[in-house]
Amino acid sequence: MDREAICRFLEQVPIDHATLRFCERFDEKSRIWNFDTHSHPYFELIFFLEGKANIDAGSETVNVFGFDVVIYPPGLLHAEHLELGRRQEIICFWVDTGPTPVFDHAITLMDERGTLRELFEMIYAEFTANRPYAAELISSYLRAVFLQVRQHFTGPSREASSIVERCLGYIHENYDQDFDIDDLAATVS
Repeated sequence: MDREAICRFLEQVPIDHATLRFCERFDEKSRIWNFDTHSHPYFELIFFLEGKANIDAGSETVNVFGFDVVIYPPGLLHAEHLELGRRQEIICFWVDTGPTPVFDHAITLMDERGTLRELFEMIYAEFTANRPYAAELISSYLRAVFLQVRQHFTGPSREASSIVERCLGYIHENYDQDFDIDDLAATVS
């Protein structure tokens, strides 16, 4: 997907009053997965904490791994196909930004600095804790997510280092557990 087209689209998305319509964290055993082709009237944002999937989105198929973010614009037909036998864990949001231009591609990116994961985790924590000012904080965090995504696509592409960054991310997330090189390779390939 053309980075400039993604930037043009994202710049048109009104993010100042982003509202969370759905928020869930689930794994490969969850019954909430919808493996049929479907769409939503809102943005769907998914952070892959762990796992691997092939996604049919519009006329494309994209592969995602742990530490990837997938964004489906409103109305985009999509279907996730998980790699069976592999642990999967995601955080999923539906976000209403109001009237949004049509965009017929999924937007995927790797969370290179860990910032997006932190934002997804903070949104999920505020949503589940139901504390005072949660809605305002969530809206601010959602705005930050969209701004981080814009920033990612505004800068130069860093795809050559993505495998190294995935490996480092896996090591960082699992440093306290025993794993071997085969576990690491299976996660990033």
